[in-house]
Amino acid sequence: MNGRSFPTSAARGNPAVTQDYAPDRGQPDRRALPLQLAASGGSLPQLTGEIRDLVHVRLREVAVLVTVAWSLLLLLCLSGLDGLFNVAHLGAGCVGAVAFATAAFLACWAALRGGRRYSLPWLRGCEAVFLWGSVACAAWLRYAAVGHALGREPLDRFMVLYASSLSGIVWMAVFVIYGIFAPNTWRRLLGMTAAVAAVLVGVEVATWAGRPVDRELFVSNLLVTLLAVFLGVGTALYGSFKLGAAHEEAATARRRLRELGRYRLTRRLGAGAMGEVYLAEHTLLRRPCAVKLIRPAVIDGERQVARFEREVQATAALTHPNTVEIYDYGRAEDGTFYYAMEYLPGLTLDQLVVRHGPLPAARAVHLLRQVCGALREAHGAGLVHRDVKPANVIVCSRGGAHDVVKLLDFGLVGAIDDTAAGAGRLTREGAIAGTPEYMSPEQAEGGAGLDGRTDLYSLGAVAYFLLTGRPPFRKATALQLLYAHAREPVQPIAELRPDVPAELQAVVLRCLEKDRGRRFPDVAALDEALDGCQQDESWTEARAADWWRNHGKSPGEVGPRPGDG
Repeated sequence: MNGRSFPTSAARGNPAVTQDYAPDRGQPDRRALPLQLAASGGSLPQLTGEIRDLVHVRLREVAVLVTVAWSLLLLLCLSGLDGLFNVAHLGAGCVGAVAFATAAFLACWAALRGGRRYSLPWLRGCEAVFLWGSVACAAWLRYAAVGHALGREPLDRFMVLYASSLSGIVWMAVFVIYGIFAPNTWRRLLGMTAAVAAVLVGVEVATWAGRPVDRELFVSNLLVTLLAVFLGVGTALYGSFKLGAAHEEAATARRRLRELGRYRLTRRLGAGAMGEVYLAEHTLLRRPCAVKLIRPAVIDGERQVARFEREVQATAALTHPNTVEIYDYGRAEDGTFYYAMEYLPGLTLDQLVVRHGPLPAARAVHLLRQVCGALREAHGAGLVHRDVKPANVIVCSRGGAHDVVKLLDFGLVGAIDDTAAGAGRLTREGAIAGTPEYMSPEQAEGGAGLDGRTDLYSLGAVAYFLLTGRPPFRKATALQLLYAHAREPVQPIAELRPDVPAELQAVVLRCLEKDRGRRFPDVAALDEALDGCQQDESWTEARAADWWRNHGKSPGEVGPRPGDG
């Protein structure tokens, strides 16, 4: 979308910078797609990619818990420290099965930690390994431990209950870990836990079958087992229900966010300190546009709300073809402020120079004159932009024409005089607002009564950047930049770019005069001076079309950088 950055951030290379965010590359961000909730109650959002990603994340957690838990139990058995849970009493087959299952769990864990994106069936297979591998080990462990305790002569009731309790804890852990961490609908979870409980019943029958029954001991054992099953299944179902409800609530919130009024958000273009920018379309007109969202936390009271409203109202009132067009604005139910504007796939001047180097003088003049046109209308309406910089100027192709300029981000727009329409003073006089690398001396000093000549200085700084590949001043801190604009002379363009025509150099340096009285009186005079600069060859539509044909579709140049402001 539009190359925008928060007005108070310093430009590229400054430690105080709030960096513009670049357009997403590759596949569209799945999080920006609308989520369709399944019709059946209690089900997860039916979006294959989202379910797969969720299962992958959750299974990594399951893998850690299951692998660590069985590894510790295996070490206990091998150590012989416990009087019952050891190789001698459980048998080599039982301990060997636990060791084999632990190795399988470890292999699945290693696979899940890799960067590969597995299919949903493959992930469900891993889930089955963790669940049924644990069930098999827990069943054999219980059968061996309780059976060995029951076979002792004389019968040791404490040892039987100890074996039942400790193995019951293992079963309870199986229920809880699977129920809470493995993402499932409550219906599927209920079916799986019922199947696991059935296995436990079978183990109990096999353990006690053919043995003389001590009624009191059997009842005590049954109570211990039922308690473990009740706690495990209950915790699993409740935890799964709460997590599922939270997930559905989050999915519903995301779905509401993706449908802002008459606009459907389809792909996130970028994010920054102030909010996010999305590629969207009007639900009725199907017209692509860019929607800028301002987070509610950023809007600090009515003063900030008024500032954002002023930005869109001021821009919407301007009709020059080189000014970005605003379609609509409003606020969502959660307080998110948004506005919709034309989508401009292209490059900011900052991107253009950083990626392709300083511009030919003729092309720089061609682009600067278009910015002059946009500023002429704004100044004529009594508005001063106050944040003209390379990141706020988009170069794109529109309507078959190439190298079309769009001026963006009127977030710091202010009235030239108090009688201008909408001249509410929302930025305190004396406050420093703008981008330090392109700020006029009067802005740097926090002066009052800024007029259109402040934009001329900033535009001169932009011209300097286009011709030399660097801003007029490069300093370590924002304060040093402000001081340089107010006090230090600019390095002559000829020392950096001797091939730039002398007339054009003089025009740019006049824009960069410290005393605004020595600059051009208005943007029309600057435009006329640029038009009068002699060039070796003009920048024609044919040359622009050829440039875009060769460079306009390079990797990452699918759209301008949306900004923070």
